[in-house]
Amino acid sequence: MKKILALVLTCMMVIGLVTGCAKGEKDTVKNAEPTKAADTQEPTKEGEKSSEKLIPVKYVLPRGLECLDDAHVWAAVEMGYFEEEGLDISVEQSMGTTDVKMVSFGQAEFCVPAPVNQMVAREAGMPLISVMQVDTRQIFGICVKSDSDIKSFADLKGKTVVLGVASWQSLFEPFVLAAGLQGSDIEYVVGGENRAQMVDIGQADAVFTWEKEYQLWQAQGLDLRYISGQDIVPACANSIATTMDRVENNPELIEKFCRAYAKGIYFCKVNPEAAAAIVVKKFPALNLTVEQALPAIMGLVTITNDDDTETYGYGHHNADEWQIVKDGGLLSNSFTEDLPVEEYYTNDFLEAINDFDKAEVEADAKAYVIK
Repeated sequence: MKKILALVLTCMMVIGLVTGCAKGEKDTVKNAEPTKAADTQEPTKEGEKSSEKLIPVKYVLPRGLECLDDAHVWAAVEMGYFEEEGLDISVEQSMGTTDVKMVSFGQAEFCVPAPVNQMVAREAGMPLISVMQVDTRQIFGICVKSDSDIKSFADLKGKTVVLGVASWQSLFEPFVLAAGLQGSDIEYVVGGENRAQMVDIGQADAVFTWEKEYQLWQAQGLDLRYISGQDIVPACANSIATTMDRVENNPELIEKFCRAYAKGIYFCKVNPEAAAAIVVKKFPALNLTVEQALPAIMGLVTITNDDDTETYGYGHHNADEWQIVKDGGLLSNSFTEDLPVEEYYTNDFLEAINDFDKAEVEADAKAYVIK
């Protein structure tokens, strides 16, 4: 009898060990494939907030994370708009074109590239498509020292321009050509995230930048003056991109993500001070007050709201503006594939993106207590 009991106990221990190992292997695979979960997990029922039920979604930025640029995203996170859509969003930073590669190769669900970068990626075989226009106005420009003799892009001939990474040259050169210059008229240097300081201390003449970023530099005490590229390249800028396969096979995920994103944009429009407070709290290392951060948030509001958003709602792609970007990219040899602009985006998600109660978001924004 004792021998039989010992044999039973031994078998039970072996079964337990095998089961435990199998469970451990399953958990490891699940953690190693976060993007698969976003396309296959059963959607959360309305009202459920359990993190175990939320669909994980990774959103990749084409620049550093700790900045003021994404106040609308952090507002949507703070107010629970992604959770309301059943999503658990994680935000990661990249530099250069890593963002489009991560989405193309299944390492993230969404990114927010400039149109020219998306066009370059498409020519390289990456199956990307824009599903929501975010920056409805031109955001790019340059900063120079406040006492610089550079007053326009045309004055850059023979000057040194500092970029964050080398691949940004494809973003910048359409502005150079539109100003009547050639790429060879300018000397480019790479300065990374400290590129503004290079201009501030006289190591470069101008720095490529954008709305929301240059206001942060000014708030941090850098003596810089901004020159917008809007007048010479009157086009749109960054938009939400994902894969064509996701558009075809998981449109619900796109609708949920972009709708929460749109709520965040509208929150910023209604109460920019609250959005400034949220991002300042999110990144205390910026060492800014709400008042210091507010000019960048006002810039965000300006570039995400225009006549198109009034007419069509958030997310509308303007064909004329995308054509301007494409023409500039072809002229600067950033890419050579001359696709119709409609191949790069879809407006099919407009209705779903704007299917939210603006009154509720307004109430959230107005009731937000700045601490």
